[in-house]
Amino acid sequence: MGLLQFNSIPAIISAVENGTSTPIATVVLTLAGLSCYMLRAVIDRSKLYITSNIIGITGNGILLACIL
Repeated sequence: MGLLQFNSIPAIISAVENGTSTPIATVVLTLAGLSCYMLRAVIDRSKLYITSNIIGITGNGILLACIL
């Protein structure tokens, strides 16, 4: 799951340095997957998973903002 949260970091760096970006569908689908994990974490009241999902959603949100 850690790879899912941090997969946007290289893409953010690339978008800032080179102006290139990943396909928007990839970011949207990753956000959808993280949202599903977040829902499960909230239902289970798992603070660790909630924190890590917030990090992933934030990173992918930044990447989405760079793309748009």
